[in-house]
Amino acid sequence: MIESFEDLEYIMGWDSTSKNESRQLALFQNLLPDEQQVVDLLKEENNLMIDIMCLRVDMPVSKLSPLLLKLEFMGLIKSLPGKVYRLIN
Repeated sequence: MIESFEDLEYIMGWDSTSKNESRQLALFQNLLPDEQQVVDLLKEENNLMIDIMCLRVDMPVSKLSPLLLKLEFMGLIKSLPGKVYRLIN
């Protein structure tokens, strides 16, 4: 049973202290050419759907999806609802 906001915070896995922590990304990422192409495209456009990215970088979804996942794990991009991706500033 939830009795307070702290209970909800604990159940949902929200850690209030992590909001205040800052993290620094690596200044120079060693990206493969395909990864750099996607990052450059997302620098030009704020948010892009995966279907539009496939057309712009001339890559099938089967190749672009794992590439986007890798970039997300690297902390360079963020996936949004609706198969939309955004570059993290």
